[in-house]
Amino acid sequence: MKKKILTLLLTVTALGVIPFSVYASDTDTAKENECNEVITNQKIINEKNPDGTITQAGLVTFEYQPSSSDLKAGGCSSGHHTNIVNNGTPDTTRIHGKTHPGYCQVKTTTYWRCTNCNTTGHDDKYTLVWCPSADISGDEPGNEPGLQ
Repeated sequence: MKKKILTLLLTVTALGVIPFSVYASDTDTAKENECNEVITNQKIINEKNPDGTITQAGLVTFEYQPSSSDLKAGGCSSGHHTNIVNNGTPDTTRIHGKTHPGYCQVKTTTYWRCTNCNTTGHDDKYTLVWCPSADISGDEPGNEPGLQ
């Protein structure tokens, strides 16, 4: 009996939700909201640590440029956005190597939006850090002598 009721509920849900979701998705405005993903920046940066040492990190910038937006009118066609607003706090992930102790990568992702051209994007920064254990996650400290 439970199987019949569950089957009936799933059938009614599928028959009711699918046509509604197709009706609710407006295909005319979908083209206006399309974005092009573009990698605008790849470089090695030097960061000064609090103890005075220099750490090198890789920086990659991904942009999601709206197809309907005119980047030249906003002054952002060269990839240098002037009115950037950060969205939330950065996400940090530790990418472990196969052996420990050893070096691992800490990936820090910062999400942003340009108010001039409505482009959104994120900056991914990769830093090598000393990692004594695979149990460490995110940006937790772990006897990191740094990379010089």
